[in-house]
Amino acid sequence: MVLSEIYTTLQSIQVTTPDIHQVYLHNNLTNQSTLITSSSPQRAYRSEAYRKIEKFGQGVTAIESVHPLHSYGFPTSPSNYTDRKVITLYRSIVNIPDTKQLALLAIDVRLDGINAICDQLYENSSENLYLIDDKGNVIYSHNEEEIGSPMPNLKILSMVKQHGEQGYFDDKDAMNIFEKLDTSFASWILVKQIPHKTLYQQSTQLVSLNAIIAVLALLTVIIGTLYISIRITRPIKQLTNYINVVQAGNLDVDIQVTSPDEIGILAPLQANDGHDQQPHPEGISARIS
Repeated sequence: MVLSEIYTTLQSIQVTTPDIHQVYLHNNLTNQSTLITSSSPQRAYRSEAYRKIEKFGQGVTAIESVHPLHSYGFPTSPSNYTDRKVITLYRSIVNIPDTKQLALLAIDVRLDGINAICDQLYENSSENLYLIDDKGNVIYSHNEEEIGSPMPNLKILSMVKQHGEQGYFDDKDAMNIFEKLDTSFASWILVKQIPHKTLYQQSTQLVSLNAIIAVLALLTVIIGTLYISIRITRPIKQLTNYINVVQAGNLDVDIQVTSPDEIGILAPLQANDGHDQQPHPEGISARIS
C-alpha cells in the first residue's frame, strides 16, 4: 500500500507540472530506486542513490546546474531525450526533527520555462542576457551553445560579486546591469548587457539630426546673403561704370538701369541733360548727348 502511494505521488508530480521531465526517488530504508518519466516507470534495488545531495550543497535541498539529461542508471528508452539539458532539484526526505536521510528525491526540470521568461527580459537583436549560478555556470544565454558551460567572460562574474546584490558597471564594450536572485536552494545572477552602440544609438541619431539641420541652416544663410549682396551691389557697380564713362568724356552713352529702388532714382540725376525726366517705376533708360 505504501509503495503504491509513493508511486502515485511521484507520478502526480511528474504529470501536473509541464516543466518537470522526470522524477527520481531512492528509498534508503528499502534500497529501492524509482524513476518516473512520460513513458513507463522503472524500479530497481540499489544499495545507494544514483546521486548524493552533499555533492551540490548543504542542507535538505540542493540544485544541480544545467547538465545533460541522464536516466539515473536505468536503461534508456527510445523516447528519452538524451540531448536535452535540465536542472535537477534535490530534496532529502527526513523525519523531522531527525536529520537522518530516509530517502532522496530528485526532480529534473526542463529549461523551457526559464527560457520563456528570460526571452522577454531583453531585446535579442541588440542586447545580451545571462542567467548564471554562483559558480559561474550559464543557465540561460542569448547564445544557446553557452548554456551549461562556464561563463565565457569571468570578469563579469568577478565584477558582479564586488558590487553587492544589484547594480551596474561599465566595461570596454557594454553596460552591464545585474541582480542576484537568492532562493532557499540556489543563488542565481541575472546579467543584462547593453552594448554602447545600442545604449547611445538615440543620442547619436539626435546629434546627427541636429548636425544636418545646422548645415542646412548655414547653407540657407549663405545663399540668402549672396543673393541679397548681389541684388544690392550689382546696380551700384553698373551705375559706377556709367559714371566712369561719362567722366572720361564720353557723353554719348546709353544708361540702362532697371533697378526700381534708390539706385534707379539716382541714375537720371547723373544722366540729366537739362530735360525733366521722371524715373520709370520699372527702371530708368537715359541717354546723354
